[in-house]
Amino acid sequence: MKRAGHLRENAVSPIAFSMRAYQPCRLSSLLKAARRSGRGLFQQEWRIEGCRPDLAEHAAATITDWCRTTLASCRRPWGVNRFDLSVAWYAPAGSGGDVAVFSRLDPACLYGEDGMEDRLRDRLLERCRLEDGGRIAAALFSWGDALHATLPAN
Repeated sequence: MKRAGHLRENAVSPIAFSMRAYQPCRLSSLLKAARRSGRGLFQQEWRIEGCRPDLAEHAAATITDWCRTTLASCRRPWGVNRFDLSVAWYAPAGSGGDVAVFSRLDPACLYGEDGMEDRLRDRLLERCRLEDGGRIAAALFSWGDALHATLPAN
């Protein structure tokens, strides 16, 4: 027999409902704070020594290998494995540079045909004028590492 004034077992109390509505906003703000503080951010820079005819291909392969190695050490709580990648290249003596930004990528794009390596190579061939003494810098942001940093310790 049910008593009047009591919640049924499967009913949601107003307090629990408001807490559920609050949590996604809180998690979002915690993720933004983790990103701003550099949690889940990995950086690497390569100096270009000597001009090679296959420079774009070599650079794309090197960056892709670095991404694979870096992501292998990243955490993936609840299957969150996405990452962002920014690649900047600079020519010597201030003769220019450019940036390529790729957002919310799946690690599977680092493998197989028509993946990240091909996209990077095409972008470098299209826009890059790298010469001896130039630099390439990459920054990888792991959404999984940022999420792990925001989770409360159990």
